[in-house]
Amino acid sequence: MYCYKNEKYIIFLNDKFFKKSLFKSYYNKIVTNLENKGITVVSNSDILQYQINGHKKLCFDDKDYPDMNCLYIHLFNGRYYNDIIYVKKKIETEREMLTLLAGKLGVKQLYYSSIITETTLLNVKGGVKLNGVDTSIKYTRDITTKNGTSGKEIYLNRGAPVYITSKDLQEVDANIKEKFGSMKSNIFSYDFYKNNPKLESFVYKRFEFKMQHLEYTIDVEDISDKSFAIKSCFMDYGIGLMIDRNSCYNETINYVFDFFSDEELRVQLIKNQRLDSDEFGIIREAYEASNNKELEVEYICEYVKMEASRCHYTLPKEDGNQKMYNCQQALYSWINTRSEEEFIELCHNFVSTMQIRAWIIKTLTSPKTSSHGYNSPLRRPVSPGCYSLPRSEDENITEKYIIHSLPIPSPASDSNECKLEIIMSDSIIGVPITKNNTIPEKLNKKIYKLSEHNTKQCYIPP
Repeated sequence: MYCYKNEKYIIFLNDKFFKKSLFKSYYNKIVTNLENKGITVVSNSDILQYQINGHKKLCFDDKDYPDMNCLYIHLFNGRYYNDIIYVKKKIETEREMLTLLAGKLGVKQLYYSSIITETTLLNVKGGVKLNGVDTSIKYTRDITTKNGTSGKEIYLNRGAPVYITSKDLQEVDANIKEKFGSMKSNIFSYDFYKNNPKLESFVYKRFEFKMQHLEYTIDVEDISDKSFAIKSCFMDYGIGLMIDRNSCYNETINYVFDFFSDEELRVQLIKNQRLDSDEFGIIREAYEASNNKELEVEYICEYVKMEASRCHYTLPKEDGNQKMYNCQQALYSWINTRSEEEFIELCHNFVSTMQIRAWIIKTLTSPKTSSHGYNSPLRRPVSPGCYSLPRSEDENITEKYIIHSLPIPSPASDSNECKLEIIMSDSIIGVPITKNNTIPEKLNKKIYKLSEHNTKQCYIPP
């Protein structure tokens, strides 16, 4: 019974090569000859049974079962390819993994060029002989090289968190495994990476020595001799075969990598983290990518107005209590005092919600402000306790809006009264409600609760 042992070279023969027969000694010579060449020889029935029994699943040319009398070469994770396509698969796999790793290590640009080598065996003839008599084999070997493809790839700075945030090489490997673990094994294999000294050295040099310029060469061992040795072995023992031309192709690819500096990556990583935690980031990215800034800035203007509606501040009253104000009306007053054009010009420069909020607090709140705050976090939450009020002629409401509850900061209040705020595009309507969220009868029939839970200070943009 066959037992998989991660063999590099393997071939599968008909069951007759392993059964007792008049030709047993004849077949034994073929098997021995193949094994002497470093090839693992397995019977066809054994591999079929192995696959059926659900052991470690092997793959042959991306199929479940191999062809007989065909040399297979192991690539990784039980994936075997025949001697004709192995070189191509090996190069494709290593190239894909190399560029993925480079991307995680902060590559800025890469250059590549390739050289193709063709090894050709000509005039090879094998006759059919009985009793295992060797046939004479005559061939000529011709090797030619030519330039293959070349090119350049440019990458954006995405901060390279796998590289920048790792404390040591072990953490780099752990992050690589985590980031690529969900990918299909034929795209990225962590085992292939860890069993490829050149790939490991590439990662080591970049991380430990902070190298900004690295060269890497992908080459594959020349298997033309091994491939032909198998074919000639069958010819030697009278297996009917005639080869007029046998060609093997090999490719060598040279890479030159340039990486972003650690400082450039850290700055971008901080920016990315800020954008990921800030709902304004998507709006700003769309603005920066657009060729029509005057159109995209309108979305920034709307976002600033929305942030102003979220912002509230309190002022002391003569009786010692506090009165709460909203910045939305203050923003409209500021725009009317200055101009819409000045507001739009200002919005071109906003890059984050924090910057917008800082401007609102500095510009729109009173110098006598005793406190200020926002009714929602930076990122838009899933908002239990929010309500939706339909369009109503009685209340003169003509646009979409959101309702949320906002505590009134009054130390003297014993009722813990809340104010129900209806956020619209140009005004705020305040309606008292009780602490258990009872809605006044006038509005009760027109309010639809979106959640069973009551969470104060929550908001969803219209």
